Amino acid sequence: MFMLDHLHCWSRAPEATAQAYVDMFAAQRVLASDTANGLRVVIRLAGQLIYIEQAPPGEVAHGRIGLEHFALATSAFDSVIADLRRMQVQFLVEPKQVRPGVRIAFVEVPDGGRVELVERPSA
Repeated sequence: MFMLDHLHCWSRAPEATAQAYVDMFAAQRVLASDTANGLRVVIRLAGQLIYIEQAPPGEVAHGRIGLEHFALATSAFDSVIADLRRMQVQFLVEPKQVRPGVRIAFVEVPDGGRVELVERPSA
């Protein structure tokens, strides 16, 4: 009945945040446009649209920036981790096994956003 349409994030620096997703995770830039708040950059990551919009000043003051985190599943976990290390990406949670066959890591993007990388056993 429902399907995800997009994720919407607020950012202090939408252009830098969008570029980080392009550089770190091979997201594709879809478009940039002006909104009432300022710049909105739309990217496509893992088949999903993410709207990264300039945060309204009042929301920044209340700490309402970004999402807590979202997760990207990968079957190339070790390769992705190695690529991110080469880019000197900050790991918030180093790669680790959380239960048999499941490994995770968390990295940081601009504005303190968090992306979880997950490797699960194939079904």
